Amino acid sequence: KEKSARYIKQLQRKLARQKKGSHRGKKTKQRLARHHRKTANIRKDFSHKTSRSLVDSAKVIIFEDLKTGNMTKKPKAKQDEAGRFLPNQASAKAGLNKAILDKGWHQLESFVKYKAANAGKAVFKIPAPYTSQECAKCGYTHPDNRKEQALFHCGDCGHIDNADRNASLVIKKRAINLLKDTGTVLSERGILLSSDTGR
Repeated sequence: KEKSARYIKQLQRKLARQKKGSHRGKKTKQRLARHHRKTANIRKDFSHKTSRSLVDSAKVIIFEDLKTGNMTKKPKAKQDEAGRFLPNQASAKAGLNKAILDKGWHQLESFVKYKAANAGKAVFKIPAPYTSQECAKCGYTHPDNRKEQALFHCGDCGHIDNADRNASLVIKKRAINLLKDTGTVLSERGILLSSDTGR
């Protein structure tokens, strides 16, 4: 997939140098379209296989209600007192944004939902705030619990785990607590929320 992405970049640079409307430019456009379709098919195949595996292996499926639009916003420009622009990690953020959008989370979620519906299984979402900072073991929540991208280390009970695994356990625990709570309601977007009004 990375090789294909590099080739697409090469074609895009080549197209930028070519004369608009030329025969060679049209051929380059056709190659670009073909490789974009190939990338989309790879992503779709991954979503189909992963969604099938999830639906077959679980009775209830829980998603974190991630706001990808907010997650992929460009960082704001920073200036010092003299008006000079300061580093804002824009290139690193661009790489992260590309990685997030390339995964096709929305497509995967859509596939899971319709396959789960056909199988008579439930799909819910839970609110996302602080799932990466909360300890799955004791519930202590603090930004310092995740000083490294891949490692979770609770500053209260000392619990150590892979950061993604810890977050998945937090999501599971929150979902179970909300499902057990008689005050939980389901939003129009399928998000489990705590409420005093009852179900």
